[in-house]
Amino acid sequence: MLRSAFHNRSTTQVIFEDKSKHNCIIRKGGSEDDLQPQISLEMSVRGIFPRQYVYLLDRITDTQLSWNEHCLKCECISRESDDLTGETVDIFATMIKSPAMFISARIFVDARYMLKDPVKDQYIIMFSSRGNEAIAQDYSNTHDLNGSALAHAIISGHWYMPLLDEKTNEVIGTKIFYLSQSDFGGKIP
Repeated sequence: MLRSAFHNRSTTQVIFEDKSKHNCIIRKGGSEDDLQPQISLEMSVRGIFPRQYVYLLDRITDTQLSWNEHCLKCECISRESDDLTGETVDIFATMIKSPAMFISARIFVDARYMLKDPVKDQYIIMFSSRGNEAIAQDYSNTHDLNGSALAHAIISGHWYMPLLDEKTNEVIGTKIFYLSQSDFGGKIP
């Protein structure tokens, strides 16, 4: 889904563009199977390398509270391993602050999938609630949600690629493609 959205991004509506600020482009597109729109962000950031972003997402339970001002809590609640590949998938419960008065905080229960290619310095990290409905239900049954609504990330995908100097072909930063599609759940008064 992330790679497809990246390759088809020119067909989506540009809702914000600022070439002077990290060559930032924000787009809004539809999805064939869901009612929620997909929002994508493209940026070119000099001086920060792909592996540095991945460091933050690798250690998300330790780092998110410091870089995400909206995050109240992030904990790994389950780890699943594939016996054949040895790959692990971590399931996180993340509580996000209420965005406004009379709107409750949101809790996402998402699996994190990581595809790392350190040789090419490319990394794909995706978070999704899909397929984790039983774990989310169990979490909401066994934890006090303090009035928070259970939200669902259809996809929160991060693709970090090396930004190359046009003359020397040397890595000078990171090209970022981010795709988000969520159902925030709950009710809005």
